[in-house]
Amino acid sequence: MRVAVYHNLPSGGAKRFLHDLMAALSPDVEFHLFVPASADRDFYPLTPYVASETVYPFKLKTVSDYVGPLWRPFDVERLRRLWRLAGRVARDIDAGGFGAVLVDHCRVEQSPSLLRFAKTPTVYYSQEVHRRLFEHPRLTRPDYGFRNRLGAFLNLPSDTLARGRDRKNAAAADCIVANSYHTREALIKTYGVFPEVIYPGVDLSRFPSTALPTGERDNAVLSVGVLAPFKGHRFILESLGEIPESVRPELRVVYNRDFPGESGYMETRAAELGVSLKLLPMLTEEGIVKEYQRCRLVALAQVVEPFGLVPLEAMACGTPVVAVKEGGFRETVADGVVGRLVDRDTEKFGEAVARLLTDDSLWAGMVANCRSYVEEGWTVEISAARFLEVFERAAKR
Repeated sequence: MRVAVYHNLPSGGAKRFLHDLMAALSPDVEFHLFVPASADRDFYPLTPYVASETVYPFKLKTVSDYVGPLWRPFDVERLRRLWRLAGRVARDIDAGGFGAVLVDHCRVEQSPSLLRFAKTPTVYYSQEVHRRLFEHPRLTRPDYGFRNRLGAFLNLPSDTLARGRDRKNAAAADCIVANSYHTREALIKTYGVFPEVIYPGVDLSRFPSTALPTGERDNAVLSVGVLAPFKGHRFILESLGEIPESVRPELRVVYNRDFPGESGYMETRAAELGVSLKLLPMLTEEGIVKEYQRCRLVALAQVVEPFGLVPLEAMACGTPVVAVKEGGFRETVADGVVGRLVDRDTEKFGEAVARLLTDDSLWAGMVANCRSYVEEGWTVEISAARFLEVFERAAKR
């Protein structure tokens, strides 16, 4: 079967899963990649699994990036350029005689305009709605203030166009697949569509099959994700500050990019709370796996995370998870089996972390469950088999 693939993703979990999915399906599917130049191509590259790759010239930057934020109303031009590009890509794909097109997110539009142009059956893998456009601004920017309100005003022309386009693009997909039931419900409410759910899975070959015992672990808690307020690192820091100093763990944060000023805030607040903090930017895959193994726990407090691969990767290494009881974490973390789900309350979260750090029997029981839990229901092979069924159905349309 021949399948075209389109995405305009940055580096991150979505790109990593796309890589793993195509790797798993490559023996059965002949992939052809179509991407704008703004799409990430270095982080988990897709080229080993494609028969051809077409890259289209496209610049993310607009006049406001060069002149200043007062020119943000002219950012609508970027959306117009994407619209024109989508027509060109669609024509090229339609001329290729593909059975289906796998469409992933666009870092600008979210739901790509390609969905409205392509005549080839489209399978849109929607991993979240456009959160900045459709959710309350305080969810992603807890310090929302005058500068943010001014920015929202200046962004109004492009955001209004993008909001309407995003809805119409998503509704035009022949088949929509969501990454969790939480995401499915968000898509129903935002776009008026009813997608099916295929969970992302992890490639277990990347993770050691044997977990490190207690004696070889550090008294440390690991948090993974972009260094930004909405990723919940601040909340975890505050929660660790609630733990008695005699058992308080170190907080390690692994991230691939950061928001301006966030590292300074974390360091200052950690000193005030008496929490040892280690910021670990741009680790290699091997380095991240080592941190999963060496830390006693992985803590996750992202604000309504749509899915999140991090808890599954941690469990694949035999490391239990303490996560807020929100979003996709409610689907991936079996409470009391491989970790704990806790309300967004720093005292309760800190208590859950402290309990697992001090109760070796409870911790060891969860460690013993982690790997088999992932093997039984959360591998990329399971995801790939489901996607292959979707491609075959789409091709028959």
